[in-house]
Amino acid sequence: MCGRAGGTVIEQSFDCRCNGSKSSGGGWSPAPLGAMTALVWNYRGLEAVSTVRKLRKYVSEMRPIIMFLSEMKCGQSIFERVREWLDMFVIGVPSKVKSGGLALCGIQE
Repeated sequence: MCGRAGGTVIEQSFDCRCNGSKSSGGGWSPAPLGAMTALVWNYRGLEAVSTVRKLRKYVSEMRPIIMFLSEMKCGQSIFERVREWLDMFVIGVPSKVKSGGLALCGIQE
C-alpha cells in the first residue's frame, strides 16, 4: 500500500506509481505498447485522391492490425483497389446511392 492508509485502491495505486514504488497497489496496469493498433475512420467518400493519400500515410505510420472504414460511399469495385493500396484483406459492404458503405480491413499473415 506504499505506506498510505485509507483511500480507494485506484488512489493507492496512483500514489504508488507516483512515488516510484514497485508495488502496483492493486490498480490497473496499462496495456503493453504495440499490443494492438486499430484505426477507425469515418471516411466520407473514397473518391478524393487526397483522402486516399491520407489513409495510406496513416496506415504506414500507425501500422494498424485492424482497420474499420465507414461512409466510404463507393461500390464493390473499390474494395479490390483498397486491398492493393494497403496490402490488407478487405471485407466490405458497398454503399447504395452514394451513401453508406463500410469495410473491415486487417493485416495479411
